[in-house]
Amino acid sequence: QENTRSVPSRTPAPMPPAACGMTVSCSDSPDQVRHLRFELSPGDEDWIREHKVAGQYVVPAAGIIVLFARVGQVLGLTGVDTALADISFERPIAFASETEAVEAHVSVWPESPHEVTLWTRPKGSAVDWTRNAAALFAGNFPDSPAGQASPEDIDASARRIPAERLYEQFEEHHLVYGAGYRGLDDVVVGPLAATA
Repeated sequence: QENTRSVPSRTPAPMPPAACGMTVSCSDSPDQVRHLRFELSPGDEDWIREHKVAGQYVVPAAGIIVLFARVGQVLGLTGVDTALADISFERPIAFASETEAVEAHVSVWPESPHEVTLWTRPKGSAVDWTRNAAALFAGNFPDSPAGQASPEDIDASARRIPAERLYEQFEEHHLVYGAGYRGLDDVVVGPLAATA
């Protein structure tokens, strides 16, 4: 679904770099929407540089989720019973070279559940912002997500795939994971589910 909310062009006030692990600036607009601005580039961020798809550096979905979670922590929106819900990845953020950069803008709306959106545009450009991802900060979620594989789902007919072979198969499909993303040991695949 399209979001018609516009990204304001207000000059943001300084915010501590620790907010998202990078240099960030923050501002509030008259409608109490919080705005955080920063730059993203494979040359500055290992977690982007180590994630390539079809020869391009691509901001991984997991990185966007972590970014949203950190923004929630900085703004005091997350707690023990808070989770990200209705996450949508709408447009990829891709870089042709390690030196390329984008301006990024995260907006957080004041109404609960708080909507958080990520927008980008080429660095130094005056073009319209592209909405890349969105989510909601919502509460009252169960400890274990529904649909999580149980031991009963992995039976004796399951087969074990060495993680290194799995990463090789990803590379055959032009999805390259750097060392920081190679956290799997083995993957066990059964007829109804898989665990790693």
